[in-house]
Amino acid sequence: MAKAKIPKSIQFLHLDDIESIREMMKAHLSELGFTYPPIEAASVAEVLKIIENYNNLPRKFEFIISDWNLGDDTGLTFLKKFREIEDFNKIPFLMVTTENDINFMLEAINFGCSNYMVKPWLKNDLEDKIESSWDMVFTPPASLKQKKITAITAVEVATKAMPAPTAAAEVKSESKPVAAVTTTNIIKASGVRKNIIKAEPSQIANTAATDTTSTSLPKEEIGSTTKVNVRRMPSRGGIVSAAKNSSAAKNKIEPQAKKTNPSFWDKILSIFK
Repeated sequence: MAKAKIPKSIQFLHLDDIESIREMMKAHLSELGFTYPPIEAASVAEVLKIIENYNNLPRKFEFIISDWNLGDDTGLTFLKKFREIEDFNKIPFLMVTTENDINFMLEAINFGCSNYMVKPWLKNDLEDKIESSWDMVFTPPASLKQKKITAITAVEVATKAMPAPTAAAEVKSESKPVAAVTTTNIIKASGVRKNIIKAEPSQIANTAATDTTSTSLPKEEIGSTTKVNVRRMPSRGGIVSAAKNSSAAKNKIEPQAKKTNPSFWDKILSIFK
């Protein structure tokens, strides 16, 4: 049987938990003329993550070389999971182990192993196993329900998705409180106390009836800015002075009111005059 001609640009995936074995495999593949170093994994958990990320790999693997005995699991477990994916039926799977037992070999072949190689291997043995496995295609049994790699990738993306927030985010207002418009604030805003007009006595009653601590002021829109029309209020000194003048004026008015309005006895006496 003629050996298959294998392109030297194929991408290998090598699974072994011993770093020195991985380095030896890398060196042998390079010496056999293969262009790219293999994608490496040290555990079944690590290689399964590579499988889940298959669509995002810069170079898709085209040949699997796996050790049987691993730290977290076995190469047989990985083989079973690998053959559950329909997209990988044409990818060869070479099992490498120290177990030289026909029962191990048959079990691996039953689950889709393309070939078997015993450690320690020679470079020529590796080349023969790769060439004899290249054209093998896995035919899944009727009992095996395979799935697409796209479905596996979709599940992995879903598990990494961020959970939806449980409550609406609170929006904090940074608006500053508006200071009340008071007489003191108006005086401070004017900046010039000497321009404040003193109230006349007639304005005192209106001023006293109005709460001077808070004044509602009209606003006038000018372009993009708001102008407040501020009516200057009398100063405290002006209010006191005006209050005294008002009191004096009231005292002068009252006596005149008594003369212009005669009492009852004045009216009686005026009859006999």
